[in-house]
Amino acid sequence: MDILDRIRAYKLDEVAAARRARPLAGVEAAARAASAPRGFAAA
Repeated sequence: MDILDRIRAYKLDEVAAARRARPLAGVEAAARAASAPRGFAAA
């Protein structure tokens, strides 16, 4: 297994854990509840 395969496997595990910790419905609800982003000039 080369380094890219190891990175890919690690990231797949990381994404799977994040999905288990916070399902998509929760992420979508948080996005809807968040305030609007500042414009470029305001940032």
